[in-house]
Parts: sequence; C-alpha cells; structure tokens
Amino acid sequence: MDIGRSDFEVYGQNNARLGWMDSEGIIRSNETVIFRVVNGSIYSMHGGYLGRLLDGVGKTDRGQLIFRLHHA
Repeated sequence: MDIGRSDFEVYGQNNARLGWMDSEGIIRSNETVIFRVVNGSIYSMHGGYLGRLLDGVGKTDRGQLIFRLHHA
C-alpha cells in the first residue's frame, strides 16, 4: 500500500474512526497527533514503539490490531 500519495482515514477496533493519516505518516485525531508511521514502524505520540504497518493494517508484534487504513 502506497502511503505517500494521499491521505487515509484511520479506523481502530470495531471500525471506530480514529482520525486520518497524511502523506508524511502522521496520524491525527482532529489536530492532535496520535501515531506516527516511520518506515513501516508505528510509534505513539510520545515516540514509543507500538508495532508495524503491513498492507494497510497496523498491528502490535503480538498481532493485536492498532488501526486500519482506508483511502479518504
């Protein structure tokens, strides 16, 4: 999935809308940064490693869903 071309809507568990991700991999809810994606790794707003993004799905290393990306 090419994340560099457009914005994506971001959904969490139970399809709850979390926010959107811009072309730089920054995920925001309203104007607040909640996650960052850097080279396929997902980080919290405080810089802690959370997991990996693969094929539009962010999961922890234990396989728990963090979020899913959908084209905006």
